[in-house]
Amino acid sequence: MSLIYLETGGCLFDRVEGKLTFKYLMFNDEHRVSVDDPNETASGNLFSAQLQAKYRICEKFAAGCRFAFTSDNNEGLFLQGNSGMDLGLVLEYNPTLFTYIRLEGGMLSFSNSDHEDRAKVFFNSDQEAVSSRMGVSISMG
Repeated sequence: MSLIYLETGGCLFDRVEGKLTFKYLMFNDEHRVSVDDPNETASGNLFSAQLQAKYRICEKFAAGCRFAFTSDNNEGLFLQGNSGMDLGLVLEYNPTLFTYIRLEGGMLSFSNSDHEDRAKVFFNSDQEAVSSRMGVSISMG
């Protein structure tokens, strides 16, 4: 496997921070067969881009958002040949200079127009396969 990872970020305006991340993964797995042809080994590419912005409301509070897009080729080693988007919101509290408590929420959705069943990688409360999910998390550090 080979990974190309590029990231840039910093203060964009007074109180506004931003970060832009690109990832490109090339893989060849001789121990795994192709999704489309069992006689071939899996190989391909994965591309991901993420844009984040955070607004510092005051010294102890910040709010932000993120947008990410990921696309796997048809071999589907990681995402089963899907592409997907992630939209998220974050609220952050900084009790001291080097600590945070963060509340995040987001919506992740996959699609695959060639094989719609491959995009259904999550399960809802009725145990039905679906292609999107919502999530909420609390973290601290």
